[in-house]
Amino acid sequence: MAVQLNDLTSLYEPFLFESGNGIVRLKEKQNKSNGLAGVDLRIDGPFIFLTPNFLEHTKDLYKRKGENISLKTNNDGTLLIDDIEGNHYLVYIELKSGFTKVSSKAIHQIPVSSIKIKSYLRNLASYVPGEYKELGLIISYPPQASDKLDAENNDMVFDAKQAYIDGQTHSQANAIDQSLRRNGVAIIQASDFPTLSQATFHPEIQFQAMPVFHKSVTANGETIDLTPLLKQL
Repeated sequence: MAVQLNDLTSLYEPFLFESGNGIVRLKEKQNKSNGLAGVDLRIDGPFIFLTPNFLEHTKDLYKRKGENISLKTNNDGTLLIDDIEGNHYLVYIELKSGFTKVSSKAIHQIPVSSIKIKSYLRNLASYVPGEYKELGLIISYPPQASDKLDAENNDMVFDAKQAYIDGQTHSQANAIDQSLRRNGVAIIQASDFPTLSQATFHPEIQFQAMPVFHKSVTANGETIDLTPLLKQL
């Protein structure tokens, strides 16, 4: 069984969702004039897009857990995908203009967004925990020459304050950054975000682990084919 659009709109406001088959247009929620405004994702099968407003409209329900964790962070949208082979996916999306924001900010927003999205899906009879394969997708302009040099020197450029907030050690944050730069994918674990354990989440929504992919684009409006990424799961 897979979640259907009618299931979501029976509980939540319909304007928070989009559905289709083929192409979904993504827009960066805090885009600046010279930033990455949007890209298209090509999907081989039907999808439901939970727009950024879905979590944005609920962020005031959450709080910062002391000084070490914020549950107010949101992502740039979430896709529920049913491919032609009968597989189900949850894709948590982040758009960033600069590559330096990929590991310093986007990577921290995905686990929190995952937890919150699943907390709302649990209200649906059609949602079966464990039936959906989860992944994060971060899209940005490619690293600059200086970024590549930093990666080669194993000296990550990252926001030390953000890493502290999420309880990461330098080595944890650095390993994620290096993997995203060099391989275009990193496996993030619950142990990479120690302060998330301070909140008492239900076991069915507790963050465990997921792959996070990074895709570079060079201009607004480019199209990314999701099928090759989904095939890797």
